[in-house]
Amino acid sequence: MVGDGGHVRKIIGGKTATVFQERAIWTAQYVGSPGIFDFGDGPIVRDVGLLASQSAARYGPHIFFLSEGGFYRLDPNGVGVFVVPREAIDLYNRYIHGEISRRDFMNGAKTFAVAGGAAAIVEALMPNYALGQQVR
Repeated sequence: MVGDGGHVRKIIGGKTATVFQERAIWTAQYVGSPGIFDFGDGPIVRDVGLLASQSAARYGPHIFFLSEGGFYRLDPNGVGVFVVPREAIDLYNRYIHGEISRRDFMNGAKTFAVAGGAAAIVEALMPNYALGQQVR
């Protein structure tokens, strides 16, 4: 890869591959065999990268990751990143530790409704209890 994005920290697969460097994020489209990828015209994000190799995860169409500047959500269409506000994480922690009700959590999450961010934050933070394992 060309550029000054630093070392590759992680690659997350999917419809397109998302390649995280230390200071840049790229998308790669598979265009042929064997192992030929098109990286487009350059990184989709510059000056934001992955803090450590295990600090990114996919949840549905969203990729959440930790960078030096904070906690981010990558746009599912690969057009940019959105900061996940520290207040949203604190709100969720208060909810899961029983300090506030689910209603208070959902009402508080609405305050983060920037570019559809609240729904994605709630979806990513809330566990799917139906998929949980029952311990007997």
